Order: sequence, then C-alpha cells, then structure tokens
Amino acid sequence: MKISDKYMICEIVGETYIVPRDFDKKDMSKVKKLTESATEILQEVVRGVDSLEQLQRRICDSYEAEDSERGAIEQSVAVFVKQCMQEGYLY
Repeated sequence: MKISDKYMICEIVGETYIVPRDFDKKDMSKVKKLTESATEILQEVVRGVDSLEQLQRRICDSYEAEDSERGAIEQSVAVFVKQCMQEGYLY
C-alpha cells in the first residue's frame, strides 16, 4: 500500500491536508483536510506499512487499544483505507 504519486501530505498552519501535486490554487475542491486519526494512518503508510492488517495493528497499538476496542478500530481503518483508494490517494 502506497500513497499515490499524484498526492502529497502537507501541514499548513498546524492542520494536515492531502493535496494534489499539480494543485491549482483556484481549485480548492481537491484539497482535503485530514483529521488527526487520518493523518496518523497516512503517516504509517508513508513509513512503509506493507498491508492493511499491519496498518490496523499499528493503529490499534498506537491507541493502546484493549481487545474489546480493536475490532471497531480495525473496521474504521479498513473503511478509511477503502475510501482513500476510491479517491485515488492510495493504491
């Protein structure tokens, strides 16, 4: 899993965004603000996470999730990754 070469993650005034590399400042519709959790997930991808399962494990570990919480977190990560793939941010 990797971030598309067409996008970059950047921080602007303390907020994190995913921005097309060919960004036209006139078209702000393609700039997406990321939540803290979304930023953490995408940063793990940048660090070289190999699979969805590894990504889910790292996110659960970072939140020190108990066994009862892991399923919900894993599901949220899977949904977010699927959305990113549909949007073309990840492949």
